[in-house]
Amino acid sequence: YKGHPIATLAGPDLFSGLVTPAYQQVFPGRELFGKSLLDVLPELADTEIPGLCHQVYATGETYVAEELPLPLARHTDGPPEEAYWTFTYQARRNAQDVIDGVVVFAYDVSSQVRARQQVQTLNQQLTTHNTDLDDTNQQLVRTNVDLDSFVYTASHDLQGPLNNLDGLLQALRQELPVSERSVPVAHLLELLHDSVERFQHTLTHLSAIARTQAEAGPQAPLVPLADVVRDVLLDLAL
Repeated sequence: YKGHPIATLAGPDLFSGLVTPAYQQVFPGRELFGKSLLDVLPELADTEIPGLCHQVYATGETYVAEELPLPLARHTDGPPEEAYWTFTYQARRNAQDVIDGVVVFAYDVSSQVRARQQVQTLNQQLTTHNTDLDDTNQQLVRTNVDLDSFVYTASHDLQGPLNNLDGLLQALRQELPVSERSVPVAHLLELLHDSVERFQHTLTHLSAIARTQAEAGPQAPLVPLADVVRDVLLDLAL
């Protein structure tokens, strides 16, 4: 037991008796032997520790307090240090099997608790990060859908004016007298026709790409038509 923080508290006033070196090492600047619990550790007065010790002393039932956050000062009049402790309190009995004290087994679990808290914090941050990524992904999906719709609509709407322009060029070539069809004018008409034709091909390709992407995207969700019709009937009831 010498390697473990163990102390005995004698009598109802809980005077310190046996104190192992490991227990004394927890409070290197305090004199523990022969003093009551609250004289040694007055900062415990507002905690549940004294009540638990008295409860074990009165009932003889063992009590385990797990991961208690206790601000304890290691030196007299020193600053309190936040730490987490697991205490086991057992009744001590004399030769007549009468309870005459309490045995305290103390375990400093601060490192384990802080490590778990760090993991929990990281998990929360990761959850928040994943949520942000999901929101960003959904926003990108909506943006892509809007862009596809824009490309399809724009290419479709531009086809009409472009076809009109192509028709006007053809009419111009037919109506222009042969005597006025000089080489430069004919060449310019051909260049205009080629430009319009390339523009038409580009718009056709854009429309095809937008249509293909829309068909490859996620399927539209099923709509409960009966509910929609019922809502419409309610709107029209008056």
